[in-house]
Amino acid sequence: MANLGSEVMRLQSARGKPLDAQASLSRCMSILNEYEKTETTPSRKPEISMLRRVLADFGEGKGEFDVTEDELEDYFMPFARRFLAMH
Repeated sequence: MANLGSEVMRLQSARGKPLDAQASLSRCMSILNEYEKTETTPSRKPEISMLRRVLADFGEGKGEFDVTEDELEDYFMPFARRFLAMH
């Protein structure tokens, strides 16, 4: 998840730059596709599915879920911290 979080930060930075935002969103979706393919815990699949919808909404600027940049950062930060602690 830390790699997805990093890409989400790029997505946030790309707001107002449509080509960069679309490229970043595409990478986010590719990472999520890989997570879905390899996830073996059934209870995590709905979370991945919802995350896909939230990130698509955020990246496309639709506002259906009304998720802020801070909320996304709060979601992904524990994964980044855990990754950094391991390396």
